[in-house]
Amino acid sequence: MSIESLYRVRVDFIVPDMREAEEQAFWSGIFNADEASTSESLETCEANMFVSAIFTSVEEAERFNNFLHRYLSDKNANIAH
Repeated sequence: MSIESLYRVRVDFIVPDMREAEEQAFWSGIFNADEASTSESLETCEANMFVSAIFTSVEEAERFNNFLHRYLSDKNANIAH
């Protein structure tokens, strides 16, 4: 029997209005980030503005969380706390 721990990162936010091309680049920047590549599952919701990811390592989860907060801050997003 094997027991595995999973760590979930979820960040809710609001971004300023963007043109379609900007919005596509915004979401691609999250999906294509090195920090996202180690997730077991990565979910985004454009309508409700959130990103949720699951990791098997707390270190990877923290790394993604830090990346996501920096990325959203750079994009002038308001992060819900």
